[in-house]
This record gives sequence, structure tokens and C-alpha cells, in this order.
Amino acid sequence: LHPIHRKKYKIGIVAGSSNTPRKRWAVVNWVSLLDSISNRNSKFEFSLLGTRDDYMITSMISSNTISKRIHNLAGETTLCELANELASCSLVIGNDTGSMHLANMLGTPVAVLFGPTNSTKTKPFFSSPLISIESKKTNDINSIQVSQIIEAVSSYIPPYKNEFKSN
Repeated sequence: LHPIHRKKYKIGIVAGSSNTPRKRWAVVNWVSLLDSISNRNSKFEFSLLGTRDDYMITSMISSNTISKRIHNLAGETTLCELANELASCSLVIGNDTGSMHLANMLGTPVAVLFGPTNSTKTKPFFSSPLISIESKKTNDINSIQVSQIIEAVSSYIPPYKNEFKSN
């Protein structure tokens, strides 16, 4: 890894889940989340991360969001490049995937969406900041509302010109 330098306004997004499609939050939800964050402060930039299999999902997100500061890197990184990308984020939001565990291991704060998986058994376990966001309905990740995520991560995405909370 390169020396870790977190960027204050950089948020990683892990929207796919190659092995279990039921673990994927809907594209329309991701677009709404990114738009909500962008509306809070235009300084935010987003890195969409994932495998080649996730590229279609991340392309739909990037082409439908209002943010002009979005980088679709799905399928474009080696494991080392992915690790460096995750380490450079001030926050990573995503489905319950291996990338979220890697971000957590690297010390990056993570907000993990849980639907069909059991957060108690599958959540990241390193001591980095972890926000578990559970679906209200069992096995339905799409019951998670954008407002639920915004509230859960609000200390990492302050409105207007405020900066991220220090780690």
C-alpha cells in the first residue's frame, strides 16, 4: 500500500455483489443517495468500486446521478489498487461484500447495508469505525431508505461547507 492519505470529501461506493444479487441495493436507491449527499455539499467526490461484473450497475449509477465528481472504477483496479482506493476514502458505503471487509481492515470508516445477510455473523470485525445499516424487512435490502443511511453517516457527510469528522 501507498502511505494512507484519506481525502476529506471522497466517498467510496460498493454497489455490486457479484456472488449474491439479493445483497444489492437497487440502482435507483444509490442514485438517490449520491444525489442527496451531493446536494449537501458539492465538494463530495465518489469512487464507484467493484468487479467487472459490477460495471453495468456502476455505469447506471454514474450516468443517472447529478454529481459531476464521480469516478467509475468497477472492474478497473487490481487488488492493490482497490486497497489504495479504499484507503484514500473518508467513508465507504456499500453492500455486504469483500470490499467492505477490506476497507474496514485498512482503517477506513464503513457503512454496510445488510438485507439478506446476518450482520451479526458477516459484518466487518476490525476496530475501524463501522456503521451497520439493517433492512426493516427480513431479506429485503431495498427496504433500507436513503434517509436511514444519511442519518447513520451524518457525522461523515456534514452539510454545506463543514468538513468531515476527524479520525
